[in-house]
Amino acid sequence: AAFSGDLVAARATGSAENVLGVGRGGFSGVVVAIGATGSAVIVTVPDRGRLGRVRIRGARADDVAAIYDICVRTADAGGDASALHDDLDLPGHVWAGAYVALEPEHGYVLVAEDDRPVGYVVGALDSRVFERRCEQEWWPGLRARYPLGSGETERDRVEIGFIHSPPVASDEVVVDYPSHLHIDLLPEAQGQGAGRRLIERLARSLAAGGSSGVHLGVAARNEKACAFYERVGFTEFARSDDTVTYVMPLSPTSR
Repeated sequence: AAFSGDLVAARATGSAENVLGVGRGGFSGVVVAIGATGSAVIVTVPDRGRLGRVRIRGARADDVAAIYDICVRTADAGGDASALHDDLDLPGHVWAGAYVALEPEHGYVLVAEDDRPVGYVVGALDSRVFERRCEQEWWPGLRARYPLGSGETERDRVEIGFIHSPPVASDEVVVDYPSHLHIDLLPEAQGQGAGRRLIERLARSLAAGGSSGVHLGVAARNEKACAFYERVGFTEFARSDDTVTYVMPLSPTSR
């Protein structure tokens, strides 16, 4: 999900959807229009021979199955975790579903020409509020469905453990970076600037909601993702044996 190509600032009118043109012969321009008269950027990206024209739109309830599929296919430190799970929905239940259900206004999908999602970013404006809502509205049903200790595979049991004891943000990070996000792209959507565009789109949404900063966690062994986050403006905040926490301030000027 690394940006590659030239970036030229511009102004334009148009819809609120980001459109990225990924050509199959040479370079293709990309116009990103925000609102009726918002800032726009023109991006040229090299032909990777992977996808045609793709765009970013708001996540919808009928995207959940596709989001869950993307989630499990990127859940093994960026790789496909399908073979590690008997229940392929478990990663999505833990890392994606609640965001679409509880904060759909901060969810975006990258879709191919046929409107098929090939990537997504989801976020929570206030991590503490989101955690409380999940305890009331999301986790109870899943805990009843997946008793602690159940699961056919080791990775199923790990995810079920998260359902019963979900990870929460540290007090130290939420003071200045109250929002958080999760982003995943299928391999064919990576390396073409789409990941950067998704994060920028969500960052504008969070900043407009009044957030001062956003954080995320990533597996320390996922070196490709760590390098990507650093390229798009995140800095390392904390590190454990298995997880790196990255943070990025949000400026009111980006609203």
